[in-house]
Amino acid sequence: RKRLAEQATVAGALEPLELDGNLLRMVCEAQAWLTVQDVEGGDWTALLVGQPEDFVDVYSPEDPYPPRMWREAARYFASLDGEEMVLPGGRYMCAQVLA
Repeated sequence: RKRLAEQATVAGALEPLELDGNLLRMVCEAQAWLTVQDVEGGDWTALLVGQPEDFVDVYSPEDPYPPRMWREAARYFASLDGEEMVLPGGRYMCAQVLA
């Protein structure tokens, strides 16, 4: 839902896009080119059929990133002052700010 609302804004929607999550799931489940899967936390995801599922699992204890990336991230965060260190709630919105 968040990604669709973001894309509507980018496309020039004049008002915020409000989507019913249950209806959106039903529409996604009706598409042969999508597969819908439940994920942790009571949420769900829609993936393209035939495409690799190479997303980072936020619940996995494995760290796929090299130590250099973590050093650079630490350096970046240490360079911020208090006002710059405020991030919005939720993983998606935080990722948008950090991108």
